[in-house]
Amino acid sequence: MFDDNKMLLLAKDARFKPNLILQILIFFAVFTAASVVASVIVMIPTMAWLFMSPDFMDFAMAGDVESALELLYNMPDWMIIVSLFATIGEIAAPIIYCRYIERRKIASLGIVKKGAVKSYLAGYLVGVLMMTAVVGVCLICKAITIEAATSISVLYILLFFVGYLVQGFAEEILCRGYFMVSLTNSLKGKYSAAIAVAVSSVVFALLHLGNQGVSPLSVLNIVLAGMFFGIYVLRTGNIWGAAAAHSAWNFVQGQIFGMSVSGVESNAMVFKTTVCEGFEWLTGGTFGPEGGMAVTIVMLIAILLVTVFPIKHDTDTIAE
Repeated sequence: MFDDNKMLLLAKDARFKPNLILQILIFFAVFTAASVVASVIVMIPTMAWLFMSPDFMDFAMAGDVESALELLYNMPDWMIIVSLFATIGEIAAPIIYCRYIERRKIASLGIVKKGAVKSYLAGYLVGVLMMTAVVGVCLICKAITIEAATSISVLYILLFFVGYLVQGFAEEILCRGYFMVSLTNSLKGKYSAAIAVAVSSVVFALLHLGNQGVSPLSVLNIVLAGMFFGIYVLRTGNIWGAAAAHSAWNFVQGQIFGMSVSGVESNAMVFKTTVCEGFEWLTGGTFGPEGGMAVTIVMLIAILLVTVFPIKHDTDTIAE
């Protein structure tokens, strides 16, 4: 199905092709390096905020670790925005590794020139429609109510919009453009690409285990999301569409409908969504929609569509 995929064909020219186990270990090393960069970026403002918080100091003096962690989980919007921009490390680390260690071409990560804008806009629309479908399922089941936010911070919403553009691109470069494609070089056989999609999706889900409110269903849904994005990348032959869909999914979820994004809540929203009692199984509870059955339904349909729907891609003009 993906035999003619230009990304995979270009990746086969890599000079360093570690085996599967080593490839996974290297991925976590690359991810750790990216996390260190992110930590350095957010550490100073985070520490300043914590030590200026009287609640945190009280919790620290009392040795109340649980309450201190709860405070961290409910960080102010400006800190969430900083953390989104800090994912730039997840862009730099895999590109540096692929270029100078594996010696892969940039185009093998899906960073192509031809049709980039069109692919990005189409992908963003896909992400908007998918999250809107999730909300639609919840509304049909009368599991949520939606009302206009009492106050709207245009500046914060714009910053979240740009921040999610960075974060969505970062996670797709890291998990799909780099890891999934490199995994195909570690596997042999007809189904190497399919196995790479599955393995990278599971690893992608594992990266979310520390999020607030995580559950078995939320892990399953993130695996499904990883599979959707992985297939989307392979079907389109570039990273742009999947990165845009990822960014749109998060932004619409958090800033348009005012729902938790993988356990992270924000006060900057256009609408506020309230979960009706007894419907946490559908809406995801504190983790947000990604922890509920509505996302499971939408993701399964999306995976089916992206697998069978005819997609024309052209990567003849590439970024070297």
